[in-house]
Amino acid sequence: GVRQAVGMALLAIWRQGRPLPVDAITPWLRSADTEIRWRAAYALARRGEPRATAALFPFAADPDPLVRSYAARGLTGPMADSSGVGRTAAQEALVRIATQDPAYEARINALRSLGTFPGVRTLAVLSDVTANPRNEHEATAALESIQRLGRDAASSATFLAGIARSDARPVFIRQTALAALADVDSTRAAELARGLETSPEWRLRAAAVRAIAESGGPGNHRLGTFVADPDPRIGAAAIEQALTAAGDSVGRLRDLLMAGLAHRDAIVRTNALSGLARLADPATLPAILDAYQRAQTDTLNDAALAAVAAVAAIDKKQPGAAARFLARFPRSGDYLVRQRVQAAWGDTLAGAWGAPLPIETNRSMADYERMAAVERREIRRATIVTSRGDIHLELFAGDAPQTVHSFLTLAANGFFDGQEWPRVVPNFVVQGGDPRGDTSGGPGYVIRDELNRNLYLRGTLGMALSGPDTGGSQWFVTHSPQPHLDATYTVFGRVTRGMEVAERLLPGDRIIRIRENR
Repeated sequence: GVRQAVGMALLAIWRQGRPLPVDAITPWLRSADTEIRWRAAYALARRGEPRATAALFPFAADPDPLVRSYAARGLTGPMADSSGVGRTAAQEALVRIATQDPAYEARINALRSLGTFPGVRTLAVLSDVTANPRNEHEATAALESIQRLGRDAASSATFLAGIARSDARPVFIRQTALAALADVDSTRAAELARGLETSPEWRLRAAAVRAIAESGGPGNHRLGTFVADPDPRIGAAAIEQALTAAGDSVGRLRDLLMAGLAHRDAIVRTNALSGLARLADPATLPAILDAYQRAQTDTLNDAALAAVAAVAAIDKKQPGAAARFLARFPRSGDYLVRQRVQAAWGDTLAGAWGAPLPIETNRSMADYERMAAVERREIRRATIVTSRGDIHLELFAGDAPQTVHSFLTLAANGFFDGQEWPRVVPNFVVQGGDPRGDTSGGPGYVIRDELNRNLYLRGTLGMALSGPDTGGSQWFVTHSPQPHLDATYTVFGRVTRGMEVAERLLPGDRIIRIRENR
């Protein structure tokens, strides 16, 4: 009907070219239908345009929490200035929402937008919320906004250092505070980081590595020692942060990158190969080819993909690297590697590896029969037991049979038991399913996407990806509607009970177990 058509159009219209048709969207903000109203607010907030901000401003006090949340999202400092709303009026509306609104999603979005309003008033609010949050997601959003303010938040350095040192706060909050301090006062952050280098909490050690790398000071020479940390997540972080801090001066990291190639961990080697791709030094080609060879025994394909990218970068500088690669290695059985090779060298493949398609599924007829059995029961149910409570799921086996089958098989085998939640973005997603705990892990296989008509609303269960058809074991639950994910990431379920748990989880909290409810 008309309502459905309007609702879907509002979720899609922001994807069209500029300028946004504000006049066509704004009347729907006054609809009596709250579903239509929040979709109109989303359409206006999704793209930063002055006229859209002006239209949104009156709805910062709307009765519906989603409308208020999207209005808060659109009230950024630059847009307040250029829209005629005025910086003071916009800031006061955001302060009111951040400190008084009863809705989680509205408070989080207001705290984020406050990070675009430098000044004493903003810092006072963000610091107070960090010190006395209703839940730690608000502290996270407030700290990230202080970080966004950078040197404009220099007066908060002592406060941030206190949070980072506090054993009374969750590890992730301390990590986030140190990351904020690194952008506010890099010298002070590096000094504080020295006391956290030996912390038993790997997340704090990783944050210390970032602070030391960003400082650009004398501590940078110690990044190589972090690569040798017993926890490979620290080594991976050390190389990643060193590359970020180096900018165009990646040449000075050559020894660090070559050391990373010798690491036992696939992600450490992946990050080292990413740096060597930026370096694009033909002298490193033999080591890169050896790294690709070693990657053939990894359970993850990240290092193999990164090695192909590094060879491609060298080949652009000195043609012949691709020919050496193709002469040495037979056609990969991994279709993602074949696609990467084709993207890099195109027709060069004709006499070597051939076309990347068809994709081998490596599944037997018995596997497909089991998946078909899953699909016959269109709805399956499962429970995620976490360290903060239970989350109950309805799984859409009819819409995503392969994904549901994989999820339930991993769960039945205990794959998820004891895992950390690796990623939480307040009012966006909580992500699980990574055996490493740093968003880099997987089950050792990938499955194709099963895109369907289900929308990303509050409590939707979706597959995490690094590109098309790269799903593995990682998945996420949305805290609020996320229309930009629609038809891009496989939806395979929804939360039926326990969203209040999903809104409390932090990285480092545990999945105790996941079990199907039979």
